[in-house]
Amino acid sequence: MTRSNIIRTIAEEAKLSQKDVKLVLDAFEQELVKALAEDTESVRLPYLGSFNRVWRESKERRNPKTQEKVQVPAHYQIVFKPNKYFTENVQASQY
Repeated sequence: MTRSNIIRTIAEEAKLSQKDVKLVLDAFEQELVKALAEDTESVRLPYLGSFNRVWRESKERRNPKTQEKVQVPAHYQIVFKPNKYFTENVQASQY
């Protein structure tokens, strides 16, 4: 599902214009990025899950194409952890 599909679907279900839904989605994305960019450990969304910022140390890996060793620098990684409600609903909707 693409971003435009999500906007269209929400607009139809909520009986809102696609422009309004796009503005809300843009604002949500900006606030999520801002919260994770600041030193926030996680952003929790009820009925969905949490986004966490995890520090990964630098490590050495191999380029699979050339087998050359490559140093991956230390960085933050964003991890999504679905909550129980979200997971159960996705599992229940499997065909």
